[in-house]
Amino acid sequence: MLERVFARDTGGPDDVVLGRIFDALNDHPEPGDEHLTARWYGGGHRSLSVGDVVALGPRHYACAAIGWEPITRPD
Repeated sequence: MLERVFARDTGGPDDVVLGRIFDALNDHPEPGDEHLTARWYGGGHRSLSVGDVVALGPRHYACAAIGWEPITRPD
């Protein structure tokens, strides 16, 4: 089951956006993303980890040990 935690229009290539999301949700936000980190941890969430899924529009990616793996939308 997917849970929408927040939505954001970041623009840019998927690998760049995924990197920013990973950094923000692992307590290392880039300048301007601090509010995302605060909201994530303020909501009681743990760090983004291997196996977690991020959706960028209709595209879905699973966090891998190194990088991201494109996946079909989980049910």
